[in-house]
Amino acid sequence: MREYYLRVMSALSYEVVDKILKCIDGCMSEGYTRLHLLLSTPGGSVSQGVSLSNYLRSVPIEIHTHNLGAVDSIGIAVFCAGVYRTCAHQSRFMLHPVTIPILDNQVITNEFLAGKHREIEVDTANIAGIIGKAVHGKTDEIIKLMKQETIFDSSGALSCGLVDEISAMVLPKKISWASIYADGEMKYYMPADDGK
Repeated sequence: MREYYLRVMSALSYEVVDKILKCIDGCMSEGYTRLHLLLSTPGGSVSQGVSLSNYLRSVPIEIHTHNLGAVDSIGIAVFCAGVYRTCAHQSRFMLHPVTIPILDNQVITNEFLAGKHREIEVDTANIAGIIGKAVHGKTDEIIKLMKQETIFDSSGALSCGLVDEISAMVLPKKISWASIYADGEMKYYMPADDGK
């Protein structure tokens, strides 16, 4: 089995999600059969996170996800794309209500507010549906947890089915991997050729 590791220590912006997608596409074209997605993210773009989660569940690569410290907001939907999900002992997951920023000097009408309200409802249902399917829960229960801003530590995540195991991530010595940093920079790493 060919395995690849991708560490994401960043918000899920459009640029970062694009880099993740390119890495996954590269893994598929190079014949990797398993991707370990190591996450620590405060969340980010709801639309990008939902799209990434859907894509991860559709690829012909086995996806394993690991929470390195904090997976919050839309990051949980991405995390739930893993067929096997783990987290560090000292980690957390935070669900919260979907929010939409309003720009300065924006003219607000009833129609505008009604549209934004509907957008929040749809995004909330989509996120809750992804998480609910992963934890074999009901979407309504997940929506309730989102609305009251719920934080799970590693034990809570295990007991509710968000993770399959609490474990330290120990990387094999000779692996191919990439990392996306908080500033959005992406670097690729290959095992050193020691002549053997």
